[in-house]
Amino acid sequence: VQRPGVAEAIAMDVFILRWLAALARRWGRLNTDLPSLVDEWASSLFRELDYRREALNAQRFKTLFSHMQEVYVPSILPQLTTAKVQPAP
Repeated sequence: VQRPGVAEAIAMDVFILRWLAALARRWGRLNTDLPSLVDEWASSLFRELDYRREALNAQRFKTLFSHMQEVYVPSILPQLTTAKVQPAP
């Protein structure tokens, strides 16, 4: 179960990181576009907050690595999974 307010807390953290990245880029001698790096990372992180997407990713992972006994992926209950709840059997 996703904790209430987690998306908002992450958004604030990303805002602060973006601000710091812009400062570092402006005052440092970097050839890297740090704000864009933060944006890309944040985009990926926010996608992971949707447990329906994560359930699909877990199912794909399980299918891809089913031949490897040392890799265990827990079962997913897609019919009960929502954006903020991913139940375990």
